[in-house]
Amino acid sequence: MSNESHPLSEDMRKVIYDDLAEVHIQTVANGISKQERENVSRYVLQLDKVKTYGELIVFLRQLADAWEAYRGVYEKYKRLGNVIS
Repeated sequence: MSNESHPLSEDMRKVIYDDLAEVHIQTVANGISKQERENVSRYVLQLDKVKTYGELIVFLRQLADAWEAYRGVYEKYKRLGNVIS
């Protein structure tokens, strides 16, 4: 099974949500606007629709492209995807 089709477990999803929440808290502390905060929150909730690791990488890349603060989360899971077999 390639890493792109590797199913995303609920445990992994919880870790990803924690990583995203940590960044979100940092952006709030740095003064992100209420509108941006709402936009990010709405987008992050779409993680529930992600079923595979490949979909996760696309999701995180789109998030990072829209909100640079999330680039580190995308890069972390992109690197991790290179070691999943």
